[in-house]
Amino acid sequence: MSSRVVQLLVFFFLVLLCCVHSQNVVCSRDSDCNDDNICTIDLCLEGRCATFRSDDEDARADPNCCGKDVDCPKQLCRVAACFSDFRCHYSPLGGCSTSEGLSELYDDDANESSSEEGTGTSESSTEEEEDEDPGVGDIIGAVVGFVILGILVLSFIVVVILMVIQKIVRRLTER
Repeated sequence: MSSRVVQLLVFFFLVLLCCVHSQNVVCSRDSDCNDDNICTIDLCLEGRCATFRSDDEDARADPNCCGKDVDCPKQLCRVAACFSDFRCHYSPLGGCSTSEGLSELYDDDANESSSEEGTGTSESSTEEEEDEDPGVGDIIGAVVGFVILGILVLSFIVVVILMVIQKIVRRLTER
């Protein structure tokens, strides 16, 4: 999986976790449910917290409060989504980068492949994925790999040192 797909999955998981958590909170009064989100009204109904969209002036004035995706302000190279917490959440748009405030929706390789479509040749998706920058998962994997490699190297050094010490002890005890 590409790192962007992993980022999107993690993003949606965190948002889902946030929303599921607020729905399962046991309460005895409305103040038990307050999550300090000005976009929502949190009420205690039948012993469970329920979240509703707020229509007060603060919520209407906040550009990040939403009722649906189109309510969210547009951002360069980001896709907006409005979830059950009634706040705008953004995830990166694949194949898009910003440079000096300008959106470059396609990099040079993508432009070349789209111009070659008329000739019947185009790059495969696996070749395009190889050009991506490493994501969080790639960095974590590299750190774990280097830690394991370091442990193996240290273990080898310890074994060699123990063998040298054992050889020295044998020579001293033979005399």
